[in-house]
Amino acid sequence: MDYDKLIIETSKGNLDSLEKLYRDLGPAVFGLALSILRSRPLAEDVLQDTFVRVKLAAGTYKPGTNGRAWILTIARNTAISIIRSSRHETQVEELEAVESDGIDHMQKSIDSIILRETLSILDEQERQIVLLHAVKDLKHREIAKITDIPLGTVLWKYRRAIKKMSKYLEIG
Repeated sequence: MDYDKLIIETSKGNLDSLEKLYRDLGPAVFGLALSILRSRPLAEDVLQDTFVRVKLAAGTYKPGTNGRAWILTIARNTAISIIRSSRHETQVEELEAVESDGIDHMQKSIDSIILRETLSILDEQERQIVLLHAVKDLKHREIAKITDIPLGTVLWKYRRAIKKMSKYLEIG
């Protein structure tokens, strides 16, 4: 998808382009917000606020600078602003199990509990990096740009988090 073109068209008032961006990046924005806020309602607010901000700031976007990362950075900053301004602690909501044929509800619940418990041993940055890479399928380089963490640190934290999770589950 040509994010540069869509952002430029959005800056000119083309709402179809904004809708295409929303449809393509909405799940990633929501996942990023959820990984930061750990609250579904707040993540939904960030999702909406992000695309309002994209619409308003599209004219300031510099083509060729990675439109996907630009939008995800807006989402990250919006989520962090909520944490800083509201100062209220959010509860971790039940992680939704991925719907899959042939797996009964009980097994999905057990898997969800195991995943939640395993992720809980990670610090905030590690959890965010693992979720962005494993669940949202972002490359480490993209995660580094979005989180404003050096690439080497992202790689190190990801490997460390996977080792922690493996040890916790007694896999490795």
